[in-house]
Amino acid sequence: MSVLSAALKSVLRPPKLAPSAWQLYFTDWIQKQQAMGTRKLNVAQAAKEAGQEYACLSAEEKEVISFFVMLPQHHLIDLPLAL
Repeated sequence: MSVLSAALKSVLRPPKLAPSAWQLYFTDWIQKQQAMGTRKLNVAQAAKEAGQEYACLSAEEKEVISFFVMLPQHHLIDLPLAL
């Protein structure tokens, strides 16, 4: 590997992908659980419970979440997902 290609490889990084609707839902779900502070969940249990709730959402509710995925990230600061 030449010095030039090594330098380019370290500088160029692919852009981050936008979070999925599920990622936004799960992040919001975790924050709500932490705010309630009633119990401590491990990641596997949290993903299972949130996944079950997410699966029960209507197509319209999931569409609302998908809309937030398309917004630039700075628009999502302090914006709760109220479904």
